[in-house]
Amino acid sequence: PGGIWLQGYADSTSLRDIQMWGLAGAGIVLESSAVIDISSCRIIGAHTGGVVRDSSNSVGIYLRGRATHTKIHDSHIIIVTNGILLDTTAGASNQNVFLYATTLYYCNRGVNIADKSYVVISFSHILSCDSDGIYVGSGKSRV
Repeated sequence: PGGIWLQGYADSTSLRDIQMWGLAGAGIVLESSAVIDISSCRIIGAHTGGVVRDSSNSVGIYLRGRATHTKIHDSHIIIVTNGILLDTTAGASNQNVFLYATTLYYCNRGVNIADKSYVVISFSHILSCDSDGIYVGSGKSRV
């Protein structure tokens, strides 16, 4: 089960005040989009038996490629495998990704950058990650 999937071309779209609890798939998925504003969202993964680590390979916000200008701000992403994942599943890298005033915690990887995006991270808290707070694949992004 997942949340919101914007596949195909989406332009000048704002996703605000979204609450997701018990997420086991992908919370917000963007592919081939331009000027996307994600703000004041709370995405919380699934956990059972008191375990606060997710094992379902879930993603809070997944940019699958060809996103040209994405802003993520004033949001919380908690207990997912990848808080924010950027890759080239759609055939090309994302372009400009701005992350500010956002908190990512209890993730395996807070921000997983597996493409050649230009990424700006400011005024954000990325903590209590099992593997990496920010992971940049070899020869990939400019952070």
